[in-house]
Amino acid sequence: MRPACILLTRLIAMAVMVLGLPGCATTMRYAFDDHPSPCQDISYSYGGTQMDSIMLTDSLFDDDGDWRLSALLFLDLPLSFVFDTVLLPVSIPLDWDAHQQCQAKQSDA
Repeated sequence: MRPACILLTRLIAMAVMVLGLPGCATTMRYAFDDHPSPCQDISYSYGGTQMDSIMLTDSLFDDDGDWRLSALLFLDLPLSFVFDTVLLPVSIPLDWDAHQQCQAKQSDA
């Protein structure tokens, strides 16, 4: 392989990794929360930022916390904040629906 092809391959691989990193907590919040409870603690609005801050606090103040996880969460926190801000037009209606369902569930109980 020519050096230019190797460099191009490495640049593409690095770009894919960098583009996949931002807001991974936000992505987890939307992708893996199939059937959320309507009365949950973490909302959709800034949910990734909330998850990052909870996990970061837990990893920093836990006796057997891993500093590598803390470093990754610290890097992901501002990226999740930006990604959450971009997704506000989607997350606000989801939060509103969850709030309405929670009120209906509490009034039935």
